[in-house]
Amino acid sequence: MLFLVPLTGISFGGVGTVLIMSTALFPMIDPYIVIFLITGYRKAFLRIIMAMVPSPSVLNTVSVSRPIPRCP
Repeated sequence: MLFLVPLTGISFGGVGTVLIMSTALFPMIDPYIVIFLITGYRKAFLRIIMAMVPSPSVLNTVSVSRPIPRCP
């Protein structure tokens, strides 16, 4: 029905605009809804994101317990 309204000339004002925009935005928002509502997808998404973030143990691998002697 929303797609036939412009052909008939009936105006719904702001409500019609919001309805048309929501039908245009839904395909863009749907993957995010699926990722966050389905547990398996959410866990896989978080695993991928955590793999991109360096762990703090990798950043602090060098520790010096005594001064390094200088060559004469």
